Amino acid sequence: MRTEHDIEDMAIPLYWSPAPAVAWDARLRFAARGASVTLAGRRAEQLEAVAAEIAAQGGTALVVPTDITDPEQVQALVQRTV
Repeated sequence: MRTEHDIEDMAIPLYWSPAPAVAWDARLRFAARGASVTLAGRRAEQLEAVAAEIAAQGGTALVVPTDITDPEQVQALVQRTV
């Protein structure tokens, strides 16, 4: 099992949470440790704001607006992430 202590070995973590504050915090922590992260959610403007915060910390974020109830959007998310 991976932990945040070996995050450097992960290329692009994909983390989803129904609680946006939890998800954003986790993504910011991943990015602060040098990981590239994917930001997915329905609200593009919120994703862009988090991506800007990650970039300000020197991290890299891929923004993929996604409605996880739509299988085609989820497939597109996976394809863009990996």
